[in-house]
Amino acid sequence: MSKKVIICFEGVEASGKSLHLKNVASYLKKKKIPFLKLREPGGTKNSEKIRKLILNNKSTFNKKQIYFYI
Repeated sequence: MSKKVIICFEGVEASGKSLHLKNVASYLKKKKIPFLKLREPGGTKNSEKIRKLILNNKSTFNKKQIYFYI
């Protein structure tokens, strides 16, 4: 049975999660270690579109009524 490592970055908005994810992904690529990079919401074409809509400051999308259930 193979064991997979899961690395999860959590924190408040603007705490550097994306920066850390980018740095770790860069390191793993350099070392030729296979990995899967995911983020929520995100990771698929449609969820990336939703993510852009949510994060767009010019959007009139009501961000206070977004709920994510896991």
